[in-house]
Parts: sequence; C-alpha cells; structure tokens
Amino acid sequence: MSSLTARDKAPWTVTAAIAGTFVLLAAHVFALVYPPHVPADLFHVVWGAAFCGLAVLLRSPRNWARLWLTALIAVQFVGKGVVFVLEDRTGVLVLIVVGWTVMIAVLALLWVPPSGRFFGSAPRTS
Repeated sequence: MSSLTARDKAPWTVTAAIAGTFVLLAAHVFALVYPPHVPADLFHVVWGAAFCGLAVLLRSPRNWARLWLTALIAVQFVGKGVVFVLEDRTGVLVLIVVGWTVMIAVLALLWVPPSGRFFGSAPRTS
C-alpha cells in the first residue's frame, strides 16, 4: 500500500510534463548516434542526465527542479534555434521543430495552475 494520499499525488499536468521530459531525454540519446560527435556528445550526455534527474525529482514536488528544468529547456530552445539556422538536412530540421513543440508543451504543463498548486504545496526548506 502506498503512503501517498490523494493530496500528495501529482496532477496529470505534472505527469504529462514528466513524460515530455523523457521524450526530450530520448532525443538526446538518439542524437548520440548521429554526427557531429566529441563536443556534441558531451552536451547530449550531460543534458540528457540533467533532464532525467530533474524529471524524477518533479514527482516529489520540488519547485527548484521545475525552475531548473525551465531554465535548461530555455537554453536548449535557443540552442536548437542556432542549429536550425546552420543545418540543411530536412530530417534534422523536422526533428528540431518537433523538439520545440515538446519543449513548449512541457513548459506549459509545468506552469499551468494545477501544477503550480502541486509545487506550491511542497514544504519550504531553508
């Protein structure tokens, strides 16, 4: 039996945002297969690990994890814009647009009122 009460469970918006974050993680794993490698691989490993860790922490609720994930997505959104301008392969451009769509959805789901109430219910730590 779970020790969680109905009040402690994350709303569907947080659960969907976590699922979207794992989609972003999958994109980083997928990107490891394609060139360029070396510096890009390091970025994908670090960013993927951060997405995975923060997604797990969102269930707790940890507002700081929501803030960090928002910041990482914002930085990656801009980075994808740079790649979009420099890239000429249609398949990659489509994947970038799909990634942007997932990022916008995750951010919206993290910041809608049900998610805000969930993260606002977390006890404050000092």
